[in-house]
Amino acid sequence: MLFLHWINEVRKEFKALITGSLLLGGLGLYQAISLRPIRWWAYMVITIVFCGWAFFGAWEKQYKRSEEAGRRAEEIEAKLYDGRPVFVLETRRFSKTGWSFYLTNCGHRTARYVQLGTQKSRAEKYELHFMEIPALEAQKEATLVSWWVSEAGSLEGTVLDAALLFEFLNDVRTYDDPLERVVFIWFDVPITFRDMNEVPGEAVVRFCFDLESQMMKAAAVPYTERPA
Repeated sequence: MLFLHWINEVRKEFKALITGSLLLGGLGLYQAISLRPIRWWAYMVITIVFCGWAFFGAWEKQYKRSEEAGRRAEEIEAKLYDGRPVFVLETRRFSKTGWSFYLTNCGHRTARYVQLGTQKSRAEKYELHFMEIPALEAQKEATLVSWWVSEAGSLEGTVLDAALLFEFLNDVRTYDDPLERVVFIWFDVPITFRDMNEVPGEAVVRFCFDLESQMMKAAAVPYTERPA
């Protein structure tokens, strides 16, 4: 279908050249005035030149359309991402088994009522909760996110309890088959917030826990990671 569409575009270009060509009109006028026939090879050369011109014209139109589509896509993307809050999560270690979560707004507008979603441990024995951040200013230093861990189905827990967080991270089912053994645990944390124009927004951040080294770190979410 794409090839047929391209051939049709070439045909249109060739038709426009034939019907609007001053060269052919001039040849016809010369033949009528001089009463001398135009050699067949002259028409053959003109036809070949017009065919090449038609092919080039069709390619040029398609190229311009592609450029215009790319430019419009960039403009739309710029409008979608221009200035909106963009969140980056960090994990910082403050003891052998304790970590803190820090959230930075890398966008150009303040985000309000920033709430990180609750996470369940892999064996679903514990839940990690985050306290709401009333406002997260743009381009400012990372903000400490308060959290607490509770047993599944309960909201009771001590804020910033490193021991419970350690239990949460290591709450993994054991398997007899070594091939089913879990090494890395990834947590995708949804974020809800309100932009400056009161429009609700959503985002995702991610952190990882290495069971072998007992280390935790944050990383960009693959499907939201954007080039610089």
